[in-house]
Amino acid sequence: MRDRKGIFFGIAKLFDKRRKSAKQSRKAKGAGLQSYAPLPEFASQPPSDRYIEKIFRLPLNEAKCTLSVVSMSGNVIISGYESDVVCMKVMYRPKNSDADIVFADDGSGQYSLNYGANDFDSVWAEAHVPVRAFAKIHMSTKNGKILVKNISTRQLHVSGQGCELKNVFANVLRVENTQNNLYLTSITSLHGDIDLSGGSLSAIGMDIKELSISVTEGSADIDAKYDRHDNYSWSVESKSSGMLDFNLPYGPSYYVLAQTRSGSVRMARRDMDILAGNALFIEAKNKGYDEALKKVNLQVEAPRGSIVIN
Repeated sequence: MRDRKGIFFGIAKLFDKRRKSAKQSRKAKGAGLQSYAPLPEFASQPPSDRYIEKIFRLPLNEAKCTLSVVSMSGNVIISGYESDVVCMKVMYRPKNSDADIVFADDGSGQYSLNYGANDFDSVWAEAHVPVRAFAKIHMSTKNGKILVKNISTRQLHVSGQGCELKNVFANVLRVENTQNNLYLTSITSLHGDIDLSGGSLSAIGMDIKELSISVTEGSADIDAKYDRHDNYSWSVESKSSGMLDFNLPYGPSYYVLAQTRSGSVRMARRDMDILAGNALFIEAKNKGYDEALKKVNLQVEAPRGSIVIN
């Protein structure tokens, strides 16, 4: 019995030692002393030889983190990867030799790119961040484009002149897109607010429970996805003369209300019962909509444009 007890305590000590070693390794990595995951390479190149490059690598703060990246006359790229190191490459053109730019954590988990806007002609940024580390992410640029991919967060706010989002999960999503086209691929959200005031929208695999889209200029081609929730509510309003084209998957039960004044409305689905309508207005829904387990309420208004429901 003693021998067995000795073996038992010996094994327990061994596991305890391994746990302490693993904990120390995690602390060391958190302090930036070592990282077992390979650090990513940056894809962005300086726009010209007049730009200066800076690279920042910061350990992940254990607090609830936020990320803020604002550029000017330049692009912003944010991509998620599996690690605990926040990596940032900044390319900038200063107006004077004393101009400085810093990417830092303020100690409470708020990571931000800091500089004086009057000291620079242009600022570009590319960051690789832990996939699920940030509760809030804010990205904006003046006269530049934004790319976000492989990110999971509670709140994501993106504002730029041409945005592209891929493989993004956000409880609350806000996108403001001007001038150039907006591309959304595999986007999952509880609440989405998309403002398109320039360019066209191309969305593939967009699974958003409550969605509001405002189109001032351009067209919209939306390939919807309704997998995660039982009830969806989408509202789309367009002031543009461009076409709104919806591709709705079979499976959910739909209620659709679409109207225009000078364009046209076309219901291309044969599984929908037309409740009322003409060339400018259609109200339709699936049989058994009220009792359906998965419902989609889609309301579309485009006074000057055309609407197609596929």
